[in-house]
Amino acid sequence: MATFEELSSEEEVKEEEEANLALMASTDSDADSDDESESDSEVTDEVFSDCSKAQLLTALNKVIEKHLRVLSKQKALQERLNALSEQEGHFQGLYQETLNRVNDFEKGCAVCHKPIDEQELALQQFVHLNFGKSKAANLIYNVMR
Repeated sequence: MATFEELSSEEEVKEEEEANLALMASTDSDADSDDESESDSEVTDEVFSDCSKAQLLTALNKVIEKHLRVLSKQKALQERLNALSEQEGHFQGLYQETLNRVNDFEKGCAVCHKPIDEQELALQQFVHLNFGKSKAANLIYNVMR
């Protein structure tokens, strides 16, 4: 799945190149001879003061369009995240329910495979020896089991 950065990287590269070209075109060739003591804000003010109103509006419109595209992508990704979170909660509930059922089955198997005590062993021997002789013993054996 492509991340947000991967989706917008090509657009960002193109827009950065256009912005750099516009910035280079708008700066004077004698900008190198300016005093180095000027702050960054003064240099920025000079660059923007050299730009026309139309250039500034065009740049602003590009930034707004990019912002709107990013917002729409963010909204779509947020909706997807919410849907996946709901699915995760559903599957977590199914997993817990299945785990509880497995534990119940294991408890049931422990009762089924309980060790044979002395009395039941004697009863099994009696029934096997006298199987045909007494239906009552057979019934008792089946009830005890």
